[in-house]
Amino acid sequence: MIPWLVGLPGPIATLLFIALLLSVAQLALAFVLAVTGRIAMRDQPPRGGEGDYLWVFFVPALNEEVTIADTVQRLVELEVTHKVMMIIDDGSTDETPHILAGISHPDLSVLRRDPPHAQQGKGAALNNAWSVVKERLAADPRWARFTSDKVLVTVVDADGRLDRDFANSVAGHFADPGVGGAQLRVEIYNTWSVLARLQDVEFRVYGGLYQMGRSPWGTAGMGGNGQINRLSALDDVAAYNGAVGDAVPWRDRLTEDQDLGISLLACGWQGQEEIRAAVHQQGLGNPRRLLRQRTRWAQGCLQACRRIRVPLAARINPFAKVEYLQWLLQPFIQFYIGLMVLLTIALVIVDRVNPLPYDEPWEILLVLFISLGGTSLGCVVAWLRTHPAGLLKRLILGLLWAVPYSFYSWFLMPVYIRAMGREVTGKSGWAKTAREPLRR
Repeated sequence: MIPWLVGLPGPIATLLFIALLLSVAQLALAFVLAVTGRIAMRDQPPRGGEGDYLWVFFVPALNEEVTIADTVQRLVELEVTHKVMMIIDDGSTDETPHILAGISHPDLSVLRRDPPHAQQGKGAALNNAWSVVKERLAADPRWARFTSDKVLVTVVDADGRLDRDFANSVAGHFADPGVGGAQLRVEIYNTWSVLARLQDVEFRVYGGLYQMGRSPWGTAGMGGNGQINRLSALDDVAAYNGAVGDAVPWRDRLTEDQDLGISLLACGWQGQEEIRAAVHQQGLGNPRRLLRQRTRWAQGCLQACRRIRVPLAARINPFAKVEYLQWLLQPFIQFYIGLMVLLTIALVIVDRVNPLPYDEPWEILLVLFISLGGTSLGCVVAWLRTHPAGLLKRLILGLLWAVPYSFYSWFLMPVYIRAMGREVTGKSGWAKTAREPLRR
């Protein structure tokens, strides 16, 4: 018998019990992902072989005067043998065009988009670059020897900083002809604010636990920054999308990266996570901007829920199906659990229900394990896999970050409510998130 449900009205007890089951199920899934992620770490492909591929970098840029020069310079310095760099100036009205005009490099080109075609979303900008690059690669004799399966399209945000030797880590994944996409782990570089540091923890947990756990099944998703996709896979996705709409890889979605990952799965391509190399990006130090950004992401996840039939039909491990389904349904699951927590608090305040009627120490430990077990596991696994410190130090750091990260997760809970409101009312327009000033 669960003591804190005794005496509650039947419907309320049932709702709370379902929330408990969901929490336990998510914790169990996290443990399985931790184990499969260990397998993925052990089976990471050998480094090297980047010279076998043509690397095409897409950098969408809309009013990026703060960071664009730094990003382009870092692309120039990458240790890549064959590369094409395309900056997509999506109708910038600040100093971005002038900054780009002052940068000269034989492998760099700027694709300028003007109204009314500009500023139609990141996906539209990437699709424009995809079509232009396909034409240029076909016409340029320097790249004629690279077939579409040997061309790797890498998306880098205008604040992105790739590890200089990332290509040698990534290339091994594409030696497997079934791999259509690989995602770099994401780290935050402006971690001088607590809020930005917690975002770094968030990305470490997502990449180090969830993405790594999905890699052995080929179900790792693509991110908005640091995704590398085989050109032939993008062409397949474009053909797939053409059957129901426009024949382009990136559809008009708030999280076009997540949507692309689902489309890769639908087309039979595998997705992998590369943990040995990272793309570094800015975190947000302003709570209001962060909540606005995460609301957009949450609404994009709601849009992705409509594609629930894709994992059901995919030829993947049965457990991978279950995990992928719960990942797609996360907005609803988190919303429901959060609502039940608020209901519990209301019962404590209004009906003076004691939420901790425990007589045995094991009951208290069980509740703490259910409440913080998933967060603690995620933080520990993330630090063990993504931090260069010694083993004991990584373990301690992971445990220490578990509590503040739990509070951070609850701080983000309102975004699900707002996202559902926007989706129901048909609102999908968003203002661009401003960049933080760079520090040298």
